[in-house]
Amino acid sequence: MNLLFACGFDRRRRIWGNARKYRSLGGIVGSVVVPAVSDGLQRRKPVVVTAVLLAVPCSLRLILGHSFSLEATCAFAMGFFVTGVAPVTYQYGAELTFPVPEGTSNGVFALFVQASGLLIVLMDSLRKTLGNSYVPSFVGLSSLLLVIAILSFTMKESPEMKRRTLGA
Repeated sequence: MNLLFACGFDRRRRIWGNARKYRSLGGIVGSVVVPAVSDGLQRRKPVVVTAVLLAVPCSLRLILGHSFSLEATCAFAMGFFVTGVAPVTYQYGAELTFPVPEGTSNGVFALFVQASGLLIVLMDSLRKTLGNSYVPSFVGLSSLLLVIAILSFTMKESPEMKRRTLGA
């Protein structure tokens, strides 16, 4: 155990445990703030694009950071942007798929979210084969977030938001 402590194992374990707490806290705050901003702007697309773009550097800095404060800040920001944008994307999907019932469209979206969890499990098993390092997994996650960010530029604004903007 002294050898593990000397190599920083205990310190890294404490930091990652705290990072999970900060990520959860960021997600809670983001789930309230991000949808409120989206509703206030009466826009969905710029909020989604911004949140995903800001999550990319946070995910890279989270794994490459060397200080607790940087890792805690990046973990909070990852939770804020990734979890915080989820209600906006659900609402966007419901507005886009109208007149399909919202429960049906949200159920399909939830299915895709759960399927993406399998990808995370796969990336975690990749970690175990590459010297127990999270770096390849987080680089993969950051790459996927970047692809999503690029694809989100092709989104069209929600028909409901267009109607509200034109009607105002």
